[in-house]
Amino acid sequence: MSFIDAYPTQGEIDEGKYRSSNLRMTKSDSDPIGLFLVTYSAGGEKLLFRYPYESTLNPDEKKSDYSNNRFIMKDSLIVSYEVPKYDYSVVARDGLLTGFSDKALANLLAPTKPDFCGQKFEVKINDVNFVGFPTVVNVMKDGVHCHRLQQTDFVFNVVFALRAWVSPEMVATYQDLSRQLAVALCHEEHRVGYLSTQKQTMLSIVDDYSSHVETDCTLDAAIFSKCLESSSLAKTLRKVYDDICLTGTVQVYINNWIAINLCLKPKVSGLVFQRSWGDCPFVLQPQVLQRCIKAIRPYHAFLLTEEERILVDSLPLDASPTLVKLIRVSSPLKNLQSLAAEADLDMRQVVRLVASLVYWGKAMILFPLCETNNYMVAPLTNTSLNSLLVQRFQDHFPDLSLPMILSEFSMPCALKDHRDVLGVQQNPGQDVQVVIWLMRHRLIFQVHTFIHLLPKDANAGKSQAQYRLRMLSKSRHKAANEDDDDDIDLELSRDNDDRFSGLSNRLTNLRLVPSSMKQRHHSQPGELFAKFTAGERQTIFACTAKEEDLLLLERLSKYLNGQFHLEAIMFYENIRRSQLVALIDKFRDILLIKQHEEADIAYWIYMR
Repeated sequence: MSFIDAYPTQGEIDEGKYRSSNLRMTKSDSDPIGLFLVTYSAGGEKLLFRYPYESTLNPDEKKSDYSNNRFIMKDSLIVSYEVPKYDYSVVARDGLLTGFSDKALANLLAPTKPDFCGQKFEVKINDVNFVGFPTVVNVMKDGVHCHRLQQTDFVFNVVFALRAWVSPEMVATYQDLSRQLAVALCHEEHRVGYLSTQKQTMLSIVDDYSSHVETDCTLDAAIFSKCLESSSLAKTLRKVYDDICLTGTVQVYINNWIAINLCLKPKVSGLVFQRSWGDCPFVLQPQVLQRCIKAIRPYHAFLLTEEERILVDSLPLDASPTLVKLIRVSSPLKNLQSLAAEADLDMRQVVRLVASLVYWGKAMILFPLCETNNYMVAPLTNTSLNSLLVQRFQDHFPDLSLPMILSEFSMPCALKDHRDVLGVQQNPGQDVQVVIWLMRHRLIFQVHTFIHLLPKDANAGKSQAQYRLRMLSKSRHKAANEDDDDDIDLELSRDNDDRFSGLSNRLTNLRLVPSSMKQRHHSQPGELFAKFTAGERQTIFACTAKEEDLLLLERLSKYLNGQFHLEAIMFYENIRRSQLVALIDKFRDILLIKQHEEADIAYWIYMR
């Protein structure tokens, strides 16, 4: 059983098994309240389609529930001294839009002038924000721009109703989706007249129904239900709404010809954590995701959040063959540099493909699994014995217990110390599969070792502890501010053979190096530790070490600021772990060693 089996498949969505009545049970603030298609032409403005189309009656329209009991006094006879309260909300508790008739929506959402079209549209009323991208069809006549609509011209607008407190980034995302739909509909209109045909189909249904209604009232839900049966455009718009609420991604074809693809990252991330933890712990901000993507390096690996078969089947028909190739060779045991060599791909292309998978919520970044990796239980992991994850873990590993496994990771410890955590014989590779399952569900995270070089100033009267605390307070969060402005540049290494984690391999020499490191040069002979004061150099030279160790320490000093973990230092300087560990032991008196997560990669740990 897969960890995503409990969620609807794309086939079930297409068959209509999941509709707005189901969606409102799990609606989030980023989900749209409604979707509308309005048009304006010489015949006036029309609301052709809305979804969901269930109507919510206003309190004044509800029938009185009084019985025939003559001893019950009616409201009209009751004297009230309370000041009436007006509810400014136009969103019902079940997530439906109320207080607007279809005619009012058509007048509000359909611009009547071409000058207002071709740009972002946003109207905020009370607690609802209407966003779209109005577009004019056939506005050009013989190369002359018409400021008035001609008989054959019309304006259409695909509008999303959002909650007023939605972030500006999310508003821009929905406006971009409306723009993509507008561009695709215009293309199909010029190609085969698709939009005019669909407009006429829905307009005839609306007019036929409206002719039987004498008073101005909201169209019944039956009319829009009939539009769904007769119009392919209405079905496509319904699928757009359902996909946003269910998966956070939109992958539809307009008239089976133009592809529309969009990802609502906060929604996608929320669903990923909902599958793992049983709820949506936080709303991911775009800048957090950008920092994660910028932090991708060749020594990283990636882990698919879905099974390989399911992910490949969900890719669009025009997906890049290199993406499929990379997915098939992917393994959390191999870094990106190894995958690029195995798949015969350029390193730049591999980083872009992995960044795309991370953006769409299909992969997570981690360090390749090895015996020296240290892992620890995530602080907000649900450790209840009755949690849903316990049963899922039991389905995958019948002989193991999730609470006992998590208890072994209560403190940071290397994987080699957890081979037989239960004292029973495990199948070959089962320990690796257990760690992969725990990482995929965000139950554990890797702890890296960071180092500060903080020598005591021999000429100063301050204690070493005070000096270290002062230096640490200045440099602890400096990395996040600097890395945000750094661009990821590509640099060729001069070394022909790259040794990583003590293993020699024949890989490409391409490396990702932060631009802030490019201007750093090694000190000239006789100028060791020139950036330190004379008292600090005296403390460094007082350590019992050989000249080769001092040269290596000076060479690595630019990394010993608490911003680079051991694995990054090993990659950038092409040294073995054993060399680095031995160097740390020799200069332990002037080094401050700390262990924590790689903040930009493991952003989800403290964001619940």
